[in-house]
Amino acid sequence: MALHLAALKEVVLTSEHAVQTATFRDIRDPLVIESGTIPKFSQELYKKLPTVSDLTIDRLGIVQLFVRPSLLHLSAVGNAIENVVLDSEASVFSMLTLICRITS
Repeated sequence: MALHLAALKEVVLTSEHAVQTATFRDIRDPLVIESGTIPKFSQELYKKLPTVSDLTIDRLGIVQLFVRPSLLHLSAVGNAIENVVLDSEASVFSMLTLICRITS
């Protein structure tokens, strides 16, 4: 069975307004955002990707990363992550894989 990857390119969301007005079509698992700039991967942005549980967001200039409990796989390598925010309403996270290198 072939894996059908959803891929987005040149996703530039550098302000809260850009995130609020962003729309995505035909999003499915696994989702790879291949290129762009998203300094703040926020809860608001995750709301635009409600069915995604397998997410790769490598090398997007992410400084702040929100993590929601429904993610099973998250790769966020090659970013400049300074702050990881866990969903405060969640008590259980089902994540099986987290690949994230945080450098200071």
